[in-house]
Amino acid sequence: MNTRHACRNERGSLSPAVLGWILLGAGVLINRWTLGLLAPDGHIDGEWRNAQIAGFQALLILAGLLLAVPALRAWSNRNGRTRALAAVAVPALATLIMYSGFGVYLYLSGHQHTIDLSRVGTATPEQLQWAEDIRKRGWEVALKNGWFDIEKAKRDGFELQWSDTEHYVNREYLFDDEVLNIEKPEFLLYLDSPRGKLLVGYMFFTRKLEDHGPTPFGPLGAWHFHPWPGRGYCAIDEMLVVSRPDEQGHCAEGVRVDRSAEMLHVYLIEHPLGTFADAMVFSNGNARFSIAWVHPILVHFTIALLLLAVVLDVIGWLARREFLHRVAFVNLAVVAVITLGTMAAGMAAEMNVQMTESDHATLHTHKYFAFSVVAVVIVLALWRSALGGRFPRRAAPLYLVLALSAAGLTVTTAYWGGELVYRHGVSVAAIDKFAFENYMRQVDRALGRPPSP
Repeated sequence: MNTRHACRNERGSLSPAVLGWILLGAGVLINRWTLGLLAPDGHIDGEWRNAQIAGFQALLILAGLLLAVPALRAWSNRNGRTRALAAVAVPALATLIMYSGFGVYLYLSGHQHTIDLSRVGTATPEQLQWAEDIRKRGWEVALKNGWFDIEKAKRDGFELQWSDTEHYVNREYLFDDEVLNIEKPEFLLYLDSPRGKLLVGYMFFTRKLEDHGPTPFGPLGAWHFHPWPGRGYCAIDEMLVVSRPDEQGHCAEGVRVDRSAEMLHVYLIEHPLGTFADAMVFSNGNARFSIAWVHPILVHFTIALLLLAVVLDVIGWLARREFLHRVAFVNLAVVAVITLGTMAAGMAAEMNVQMTESDHATLHTHKYFAFSVVAVVIVLALWRSALGGRFPRRAAPLYLVLALSAAGLTVTTAYWGGELVYRHGVSVAAIDKFAFENYMRQVDRALGRPPSP
């Protein structure tokens, strides 16, 4: 085989060796250190999650070596290993992708899920009045103390929390015996604006780690806490996070904790999830680039290439045109790689959007259909690779059933993705930007200054 045709086999289709090197490279790159970049400090906690990542790596590398190295491929064929490997590796790989504990970890830890309060009844007039009053008092306290000026807030004892850019903590208020005192908030929440740091709300803590906060607002909101499984964090008096434990679990300052204290947000800005939303600080809608934008870019390639591969295989099978099967395999090989990137970008994007409970339900449906698409695509790609890219004539009905299932799952996944954007407005930056600009005008009027630029 000469250099010109090194990427193609004797039938003219994409060489299994090329896909092998792609899988091998993916296996090397997908590891706990590179994936750890998604964590706040670059670490991924939990032995089980690391074991799953290592297992996923091993399968990719093994499949890549067997396809990329001619001697190994020939050895496996001579010794009848190929079918046994496929029988074990394909379902194992599909299972890891569909039910990855690591993926579920990213989903659950990346969001502060809005607590479902649909079954606790409606708010009483007293509770509605309390919620209105505390927001009004929040404005009054901020104006009286000058906390719309971040420098004044710092002089009053508020300092940026460790590993954060938006939460300013007052240690005196954090460790006193008062709870939900608007005059002494444990945290002030700031966002960047054209005028610098802009106060958008308060965050209150309970007195002790496992205390439950008072609920004079009834079903209008809820206190929540953040679980930190694995290594956890180091916190002074179990309350104020100051660092991460070392690899042995020791803290240079404070003690190790595996959860936060209960907390409650009170927003001054018109937060889309409500005054007491548990989602973190409201987006200003002005980001030049967001990881959330990568997912909708890649997903179009996934949809188009996969549907094209399936259509070409169906037509090629009906018309008995081998050339169409070769083109279909090229599309399938490319989409197998892009689909993994689409899934990873989607998992990263969901950590950067704010959603209501109904939004989460739609996202769950979208995500699990997407996992199923990835699993079936990997099965199809490995099946064709084991055949050197050829279409499986003897098992054509089974293959086409799987391929058509992948196409159906892709269309269904796309439908639920459209629901997220067009019905729920998830990740539509213009909505956040409008609310943010309106809030800045309110602040300007309250402070008696010209409108923000």
